[in-house]
Amino acid sequence: MKYSKLTPSDIKWITKLYASKEPRKVIQKSIAQKFGVKRRAVRDWAKKLELVNKPSTDFVVAQTKVLERKKYYIVSWGQNSTPVHMGFLRNMEAYAASINAEISVIAGRYRNPTSIFPDSDLQVWDKPILPYLDANRQIIHPHMELLSDIKIHPTARMPLSSFEGISSGRSCVIGHPRVHQKVVPALNGYKPKMMLTTGACTVRNYTDSKAGKIGEFHHTLGFVIIEIDGDDFYVRQVTADEHTGAFTDLNKHVSNGKVKKAKQAEAIVFGDIHVGDHDPECISATLDICEILKPKVGVLHDLLNGHSVNRHEQKNPFSRFSKLQSNDHTLKGEIDNVVEFTKTLSEETVDYIEEFVVVNSNHDAWIESYLVNSDWKKDIPNALEYMKYSTMMLKGETPKGVFAAIIDDTEIYNVVKTLALDESYRVAEWELGVHGHEGTNGSRGNPNQFKKLSTKMVTGHTHSPSRIDGVVTVGTSTYLRVGYNTGASGWLQSHAILNADGKVQQIHCINYKFTTLL
Repeated sequence: MKYSKLTPSDIKWITKLYASKEPRKVIQKSIAQKFGVKRRAVRDWAKKLELVNKPSTDFVVAQTKVLERKKYYIVSWGQNSTPVHMGFLRNMEAYAASINAEISVIAGRYRNPTSIFPDSDLQVWDKPILPYLDANRQIIHPHMELLSDIKIHPTARMPLSSFEGISSGRSCVIGHPRVHQKVVPALNGYKPKMMLTTGACTVRNYTDSKAGKIGEFHHTLGFVIIEIDGDDFYVRQVTADEHTGAFTDLNKHVSNGKVKKAKQAEAIVFGDIHVGDHDPECISATLDICEILKPKVGVLHDLLNGHSVNRHEQKNPFSRFSKLQSNDHTLKGEIDNVVEFTKTLSEETVDYIEEFVVVNSNHDAWIESYLVNSDWKKDIPNALEYMKYSTMMLKGETPKGVFAAIIDDTEIYNVVKTLALDESYRVAEWELGVHGHEGTNGSRGNPNQFKKLSTKMVTGHTHSPSRIDGVVTVGTSTYLRVGYNTGASGWLQSHAILNADGKVQQIHCINYKFTTLL
């Protein structure tokens, strides 16, 4: 039977059946049997009659939602026809009330015919999130935009892919149950452009397909918090306990609908240091944050800059002359500066940091590369250090590398642990001993490669902060322009905090501030 042959009474009967609370499969089977057609035809009739996929009143309202202008915004994602995680929502509301924040829940869609929840393919959302439901694009700041009108499939593996230009020069937040973040390279003088996904406030509800099971595994309770501060903004991702919905943001822990002071942080992973190129104002602002969060462990990547033995400049006479003019040409001088920096950092944090960890990094290995490939007779200013460190290597006194041996031989206020290449250092189930320059099977490392490993980790190396599910990459502690990163750059001064609840949170330094909440 064709659709054109349906009588008004037939259409009325079909419409009434679709309006019932019977499961969709039962409804389609009844119609198919009555008219002697296949269920595929029934689905086509329902679409033509606008009985399915018809926007609900709630969604129409969400499409015209305009957020109230506030200093703080909390943004999450909610799936249609899926219960909200009430513990998490309650905690979000409590935190929003404590800082007077506007809540936005980006409306997400997903059709799950195997769902245990009713009306799995209807555009309806759980009642508790309706006051916050948002499906309208929101420009909340000249440099920040919520792309609430975009629906990305919740099983998408790389939800930020291909959206780099859609918000023009503004940073943007995209609703999605996976927690991803990246920085889009920007020209010198332009504001940094960040892209972030939100995490979800609804429970897991996926098909039992391959894509569905992968999406279910990476489904994360979370939100993005945005702080407006004049021409600047600060943004962080917050992830919550999947059972209780409790979470930590900076020095606040929220559970059971109450906001309390968070416990001492487990660790801070500094953005790559590069002593000599480090930005003292960024370091100062970081120490202010540390004084409040009081991390037990400080993790340092690329502590050595290696400017004095930079293999890329050994054959450049003009660069070597410039080093001589700036008194930045000797390995001894550079090592002395590293030791002094580490001692100062240690002294400033001795009351709470129990151990500093120096991760074996690619710039540290420049010393070995220099010793192997250079002729000391052509570099007299470094001749004594060349002989000294070569002798140490020949005697087998550098099992973790020359730079590690130097640090191990230095008396510093805190305990300082140097790591060998490939040496693990785990805190609260997070691997913190990987710099990021070495990939699998001897290849070059990158975050996209690490996400395939079965390990949650915090790495460095790229100077551009990112997050791909359980792989977090810190940024840098250097100046944002140091001569060799010309053109568009994605560098950002950024660190990672491992909180007492075992969740990692990235914090970004914008004009030497991380937040307005501390």
